[in-house]
Amino acid sequence: MAELRRHDVEALAQKLYEASAPDGVPWAERSLVVRDPWLATARKRLLLDGPAGT
Repeated sequence: MAELRRHDVEALAQKLYEASAPDGVPWAERSLVVRDPWLATARKRLLLDGPAGT
């Protein structure tokens, strides 16, 4: 299984969230209740696709 760096997961989750956030609330202001599903999605995507640049 590929090793995921926390920074890579967080960065992708933030990009995904911000691309779909209709209200414009910044990622940093969101609680874990909102962030956790985006982090899980980013982890899955990175595991399937591999980190950028590989």
